[in-house]
Amino acid sequence: MESMENKELDTISYSYYKEANMDFKAFLRSSKDAKNPLIREFFSVNPPQQGEFLICFSGNKPNIVMTNQRLWMNDRETKETIVFNLSDIAEFSCNERWTSFSVKIIFRNQSECTLNKISNVPKKETINLAIQHYDKMSEWKLHTNQQTSEIKESALQNIETLKENGTEINEADTISKLRKTRNWYLKVLESDTKIQFYGKEELKTVLRKKIIEGDYDKNIKVEVHWKDKEGKWTKNDSTLSVFAKEYFHLRILYQPVWAHTMAGLKWGILLGIGLKLLDTAILLATVDPMLSILFIVAIAVCFIPKIGWIGIVAISIVMTKFSSSNFFLMAIAASITGALLGCFPGMAAGGILGILRKNSLPKAKDALPEPGTIVLKSVVLPALSGGIAIVLYLLVFNPWLVKVLS
Repeated sequence: MESMENKELDTISYSYYKEANMDFKAFLRSSKDAKNPLIREFFSVNPPQQGEFLICFSGNKPNIVMTNQRLWMNDRETKETIVFNLSDIAEFSCNERWTSFSVKIIFRNQSECTLNKISNVPKKETINLAIQHYDKMSEWKLHTNQQTSEIKESALQNIETLKENGTEINEADTISKLRKTRNWYLKVLESDTKIQFYGKEELKTVLRKKIIEGDYDKNIKVEVHWKDKEGKWTKNDSTLSVFAKEYFHLRILYQPVWAHTMAGLKWGILLGIGLKLLDTAILLATVDPMLSILFIVAIAVCFIPKIGWIGIVAISIVMTKFSSSNFFLMAIAASITGALLGCFPGMAAGGILGILRKNSLPKAKDALPEPGTIVLKSVVLPALSGGIAIVLYLLVFNPWLVKVLS
């Protein structure tokens, strides 16, 4: 696609600006590039705002889209699209890596954001000009001042016509578009007459920012909508504070220490399972290398998509020709043991990290202090429980297991 030169926008921007205050269909008709199915699909999920026009996009996702108001970038690691308002950005810098970009953004409120695995970024000249002139329409150098004035007047007349004809994009239209392109979305009931929709990629950017700035009360009502395997949509009513518990980047705004503790629990379980499976494979190899190979094969089979229990049983029967041991049950037992050994140390490590970081982290304006027993629950009890579990494993269970295998 055409890109913006150092001193002025490309010609596509004029077309988009001309239609920027019209309805969505007019927006899509405004340029040959808008007819690109990728852009059509993208802006059906992210409807253009008043006065917004496209500057550039690239990639097959597309993995970067920039308008005169917003910037979307794709995170290669999380597979999510992150959106920023240009009005919030003071400085934008990036470094190219082997397969991705590292981006650092300094916001106007002096906070910072670092993203390490971004698929693509705008040209430096493009983003700097967009940040500099995001709110100064006359400085985009789209056309002469007289033509720009005529465009604005025409657009305003079109807005009034659309309102009179009742063709504005309403809630039903938005929901319909979301359900065609997504399997999940969040509906925030900002007031009796105002609602807002968020995708998962906007939770840790737009929604998080609104919570920090106090735009949303923790008791505000939200609706979580998702599509099940059968294609049926389900809704769950909740409040923002309850919903935030499901996502670390949101929960940390209300419960910084406990959010880290729960994250530590998850990573402790995963690390414990991984180490215990590795330990079991090594232990089997000391007895018979073939046993270790069969054990690794059993673990690998469990990661085959949609294999199901019938497939696992069939492969288990085939393995009995090589050994009488049930390697699937062995893997399950090792996973449970690893999870039990890893969960408590993980909680303790997470709790310690949360305590160290809590004073430097942003918080929701209506967040309440965590209880005085948080250190006991997050660090002391998990550390004691983890220590006892590890001692019992090393002195009792492990010697017994070695004896059985011998």
